[in-house]
Amino acid sequence: GLGRAMSQKPILGKTDRRLAPPKRSNQNGGTACWQTGKRIESMASSSLSRLGLGYWHLGIWLILWFIAALMARYSCTEYNKIAGTDLTSEHMLRISASMVFGPMVGPIANPGISKAVRDVAMRFTGFLLFLQIVAICPFVFLGRNMPIWATILSWIFFVVCGMAWFYGGLVSLGLSLM
Repeated sequence: GLGRAMSQKPILGKTDRRLAPPKRSNQNGGTACWQTGKRIESMASSSLSRLGLGYWHLGIWLILWFIAALMARYSCTEYNKIAGTDLTSEHMLRISASMVFGPMVGPIANPGISKAVRDVAMRFTGFLLFLQIVAICPFVFLGRNMPIWATILSWIFFVVCGMAWFYGGLVSLGLSLM
């Protein structure tokens, strides 16, 4: 029983974790570990108030790219039906994959577009690229603890700028197919 386990000596200095005293709460609301005495912060509060570039950014970016690629594929298919063109599946796949380039997808999809449309695409790409860099800066340079409102605003700005990037690609694609 429990009495026998308590009386046994530890094997090679190891103790049975089941017999360890429970963690105790400290006056700050955190939990102190009985072995080290260090405070263990709750994972939610520390990660929500801390900005850092990570896998969530890549995941959001890939999801937005996938949605934009599906929309581009659908647009090209509908364009083939309406205009009676012969865009091949391979060409539509290349256009869908190039959605990662945002507003530059128009000149990629149709290299023969006018110089004016190409210049607009370049300016729009420069502007949206600047916004993407601004949206990433808080995550790269402000990795310390931030107020929760600043963290939420940074995430919202990042997602909105990503959506604007891919929306610019869809507009550019529409202009190039006209």
